[in-house]
Amino acid sequence: MSPSAIAVQAMGYLLPDLPVAQEEGVCGLCGAPIHKGLTPTRKFEPSPEFGAHKHLNPSRGGYICAPCAVVTSGASGFTTRFSRALFTPTQAYRLSSAEDVAWMLTQAEPPFVAIFNTRSSAHMVWQAPVSYSRHEFGIALGNVCATIRPDAVLAAHGALSRLCDVSNQALQSHYQWPVFNLRMYDDLVDICRLIPTHERVLRDSVDPLVVADLRTFDDMNQAERWALSALLLARPKRGGVLGPFERPPILDQATTSAVEAN
Repeated sequence: MSPSAIAVQAMGYLLPDLPVAQEEGVCGLCGAPIHKGLTPTRKFEPSPEFGAHKHLNPSRGGYICAPCAVVTSGASGFTTRFSRALFTPTQAYRLSSAEDVAWMLTQAEPPFVAIFNTRSSAHMVWQAPVSYSRHEFGIALGNVCATIRPDAVLAAHGALSRLCDVSNQALQSHYQWPVFNLRMYDDLVDICRLIPTHERVLRDSVDPLVVADLRTFDDMNQAERWALSALLLARPKRGGVLGPFERPPILDQATTSAVEAN
């Protein structure tokens, strides 16, 4: 299933009545196959106001599938109120708070489609990868599609706790974490960075355990640093130990029988 098809099914929307394709191709947004005489499609000509031009693939042609017609419809809510969510084939879950992201990182079971909008509105669903593994999954995060390795984030969480003990002892300080720029709702630039005074102490260390923990922290990509920020901000927390995270609320399914494609 395409990301749009999973999201539409999760939210309970019926597909709009569209004419079938007159030629073979792929959806101009999600890339799902379009079969001549079988696949309902709609002509797609993005306006200058369309906010995701840079993510379009011109080689895919000018038609989109019925699920993409739904997720790009303003009436469906996928660009606004459902733009921070995790969609499975049967349910849609809120993905808005630090605790929600921590639940995704530690407990969500694939397959799923994860999107996290950092703007007022955005076309996210059709860009998102469909994730099939707990070891490595994708997310449409802000204006990028990224990969998160939960094991790497959890390892960095443990490493950061140990690094904090080392730098606090050296500096005679009492920081809970030796990092700053813990944020979830902004861009990913400079996210979750070591505090300079702590970093100098740690980088100067020749202790192999400190060096190994720094490597674990440094090896994360920006999306993984975003996920680590959520872990560090989330509750419940008992010192450096992660508590169990409650499943986020299930998003209400559509009450209308269908969404008209724009």
